[in-house]
Amino acid sequence: MATLSLFGLSMELEDIYRRDLNLLIALRVLLEEVSVSKAAVRLNLSQSAMSRVLGRLRTLTCDPLFTRHGQQLIPTQRALELNASLTAPLDALCHVLTPEAFDPASCEQSFKIATTDYAMQTILPFALPRIYEEAPGLSLEFAPLQHDQLMRQLTTEGCDMAICRPTGAVDPLQSDCLGLVSVFCLVAKNHPLADKPLTLEDYLSYPHAVIAISDGVKA
Repeated sequence: MATLSLFGLSMELEDIYRRDLNLLIALRVLLEEVSVSKAAVRLNLSQSAMSRVLGRLRTLTCDPLFTRHGQQLIPTQRALELNASLTAPLDALCHVLTPEAFDPASCEQSFKIATTDYAMQTILPFALPRIYEEAPGLSLEFAPLQHDQLMRQLTTEGCDMAICRPTGAVDPLQSDCLGLVSVFCLVAKNHPLADKPLTLEDYLSYPHAVIAISDGVKA
């Protein structure tokens, strides 16, 4: 019968099966973030739920694991020892569970995207045909983006990503720039300004209209 060593004890596989191994993932995240609130965001938990996870970890390991210094958690020697012993098994699990290659043609997952009206009207009409051409089995759901609730939408409300112009800090979220938004001035071919460089003075000297698509940000 196969056995594994966990926390210095030799345990049967059946015994390990009865343990909540997700707690070990939580321990690694807590050690990386040294903050209950930051670890909660990474694991998509509320801060109170993350605190309960830490309590269960302390019961499992029979050690306080962390002491508080201001807003930061200081790991105990036992926590550091556990962290070192977890590196190899967690790396092995990541390797085993990571797909060898992503094939968009066979993807049948569903994703929820928070987005602004602007992105819905200017970006998605061009992006969606390409997405569905390469991943015809993909399912997308769109939700109105709420800038003041962006963190909550991407954690507790189940959105997988957001397309928007952030109005504040996005840490610890991962973000990438899709490009710059250009502004154009259009005039008729026979307009007096059609064949000359446009200055602000020229622009203001003629009647003009502005076409704006809301990006969800209040001016």
